[in-house]
Amino acid sequence: MLGWINALPLQVGGGPTPTESAYVAMKKAVGERGYAKNEDGIDGLWRAVRAQSIASLNHGDDIAALQAFPNRASALLGYYEWLFYITPPEGSTLEQRQQVVAERYTAEIEASIPDIEQQLQAIDPRASVLGIDRDKSTQVQLGKAFEPQDGTPDYGEHRSTAWPNFASDYVVTVLLDLGHLVATPAELLIIGRIKRLLRTVLQGWMTFAVVTSVGFVADLSPADVTAIE
Repeated sequence: MLGWINALPLQVGGGPTPTESAYVAMKKAVGERGYAKNEDGIDGLWRAVRAQSIASLNHGDDIAALQAFPNRASALLGYYEWLFYITPPEGSTLEQRQQVVAERYTAEIEASIPDIEQQLQAIDPRASVLGIDRDKSTQVQLGKAFEPQDGTPDYGEHRSTAWPNFASDYVVTVLLDLGHLVATPAELLIIGRIKRLLRTVLQGWMTFAVVTSVGFVADLSPADVTAIE
């Protein structure tokens, strides 16, 4: 049965729905002549509202079980977003938020450059990892970032170095070759997905940059999205 008793995409066919069972039980409780024959009136509407409420309460176990699956979660969706450091864009629908969380939950973490590039290609074929120019790269001698507790050797005014063990190898630059300077709203969503991937797969001491072009054009190219060779 369809209609208010069984609105799609819930159960279709088979036995009575939970809403219908509650409705029939309330009718039987008052006897054959205890309710109005015209079920479209105030008597039937009052009973319908109560039946839907009772049926929804009986779905509590099912709803609780669905929270274990990010692609079906509703009440716990905010928890998954907090867990994976996801901030949904303003105006995102429940389905869009579930999709983002589900992709992160089921992601297979591969941290090598070829694996990262393969995962980038799955997001957008225009994305690639820029290689490091060794002639222009920055390298440092790995050392101790924090001053020893006994102050020997003494780091001076500061107890830690401002640039601990920085090297170009610790920066991954991803090019999303748009072919134009300003990203569209749809392309900004793609950049957001790339950043979420990089935050997930890179080691904690590494950082990244996502650029949309290589080179520099004065007064035309946004410096924060352009790689300068």
